[in-house]
Amino acid sequence: TDAVGYPRVAASFGGGGTPTAYMGTLPAFLGAWGPVDMSFGSGQGVKCTHSEHLYGELWHRAFTVAPDTPLCEYVLSFGANVEASGGVCGVKRHADARNRGMKRVQIEPHLSVTGGASAEWIPIKPKTDVAFLFAIIHVLLHEHPRGRLDIPFLRNVTSSPYLIGPNGYFLRCAETRKPLMIDLGTGRAVPFDTKGVDPALEGAFTVDGVEVGPDNELITHRGIEVHPAFEHLVDHVKPYSPEWASAICDVPAATIRRVTNEFLDHAHVGETIEIEGVTLPFRPVSISFGKTVNNGWGGYECCWARTLIPCLLGALEVPGGTLGTTVRLNRPADNRW
Repeated sequence: TDAVGYPRVAASFGGGGTPTAYMGTLPAFLGAWGPVDMSFGSGQGVKCTHSEHLYGELWHRAFTVAPDTPLCEYVLSFGANVEASGGVCGVKRHADARNRGMKRVQIEPHLSVTGGASAEWIPIKPKTDVAFLFAIIHVLLHEHPRGRLDIPFLRNVTSSPYLIGPNGYFLRCAETRKPLMIDLGTGRAVPFDTKGVDPALEGAFTVDGVEVGPDNELITHRGIEVHPAFEHLVDHVKPYSPEWASAICDVPAATIRRVTNEFLDHAHVGETIEIEGVTLPFRPVSISFGKTVNNGWGGYECCWARTLIPCLLGALEVPGGTLGTTVRLNRPADNRW
């Protein structure tokens, strides 16, 4: 274990449903080894939604994610064939949602039964979904004012304000090793967990700090110019315009741009809803993936984009948005925490 008691060894076996008896002596070896971190999940290989299972455990503490169908208003479905594989409960929930006005846009190479029951079907070249998704991020960050995004969520819940050092690592406080961000109120670099600050998301700032590299290599900086992580993201996605994506995925740039704008219009950024007496953010937009979109090559990039987009709008794990299910592969299977 490390200094705070966590296991220094983690293991994943590619199939949460594989009986331990099939693993030969490996479970016995791990039992003799000592504490092993089994928390980060696994998928069932290429026969299942592999990337979503693995990264879903990391990002959502859940085996898979799904739209909050009873409250959602706008769903982008990249090949998720719910009408064929969602069971009678899933079919009814989606039918009820469409009846109350939810728009589902089905993006897939062939016209499935789900596409036929959706408000719109958009044909796309196989395995190019990530180009469409990156173009959505580009439009949100480069074609709309910042006020359309959920700025409080980005500042207070994500690592967007963290300063990035010259070597690509977080710039940290030399004493505490905590990531630094700029407090707009004082203009000073402060640790990320400082109370009552107004974190900067963009701008150039001259600060001191350290980067912690591989094998705890310590890199000390004095008076260097750095930028917040959010600004690095904005720069990173600048080339991925709808025109760039269209040449890859065979979807017209105008269609990508229109769908993104509709998605943003339905996000209700800043609105709230009361659920059982508790006031929560209301973001009734979601993105859903079919199996072949999030396994194989491009699967990680798709899942990354699908999780980043709701972060920009504050639509992650809130009513109407993208929710991690209560099903997990790792024990205890019914406890997301």
